[in-house]
Amino acid sequence: LDDSHSTADTEILSQSSQERQTQWPEQFDVPNFSVDVEYRLRQANLLYLRDGTLLKVTKDLKHKILERLAETMYGFTAYPNNAQFEKAAAALINKHPCLQEKGSTSCCSGWKNSLKYKMANYRSKRRQSGCRDVAVNAGKCGGHSSPGEPANKNIKKAKKGKLNFLPNFPDGFDQTGLEDARKILVDEMQKRTPNGQLVKEKMDLTFALRRREVVETKPAICQMVERWPALFTEDQ
Repeated sequence: LDDSHSTADTEILSQSSQERQTQWPEQFDVPNFSVDVEYRLRQANLLYLRDGTLLKVTKDLKHKILERLAETMYGFTAYPNNAQFEKAAAALINKHPCLQEKGSTSCCSGWKNSLKYKMANYRSKRRQSGCRDVAVNAGKCGGHSSPGEPANKNIKKAKKGKLNFLPNFPDGFDQTGLEDARKILVDEMQKRTPNGQLVKEKMDLTFALRRREVVETKPAICQMVERWPALFTEDQ
């Protein structure tokens, strides 16, 4: 390997992240909504089964349904593709047939399009609250980059089933605290027989710091070996 180029990508990172996204399921399960929404849908479904009447969805009801769906989808991926939006929308009307749409061949194209907009809004909320996994991708074109910083054009967005692209630091830890944990790791790895449990705990704890280094500074392999020697052990 040429140390002058960074090849420290997702594959060589520790697989024991504190913050993961679950792989997209074969069958999307529509989550339970609030008690009020569930009651309204249950009554509307009974009416639909009786005489085929579709529910006239109010703006407030639609907002609550889409918000809950977006939250659930985000647990799988921050960037659903077209097929995943289709599956989520289809699952919604299958579970709640009263929500089917007239004039649509799929009976849910409107829900699918609304989900796309809601998902974009949900990512914006996450970004504004400081979630790095979407903030880094929002700056790809420069629109959300910090003043004076170039657009992150070379950064790829996270893919389904993979680790969050830039997970937030663990609760109660800042960069200084995680850097201290990294130094403990380095000291431990210099011992003849490192404490395996301690190494695992510190590697889990410092995953977000390690990931941020890889994404933002693109270090060479030699630098990664120096700063994260435990990363290149068999256990990791």
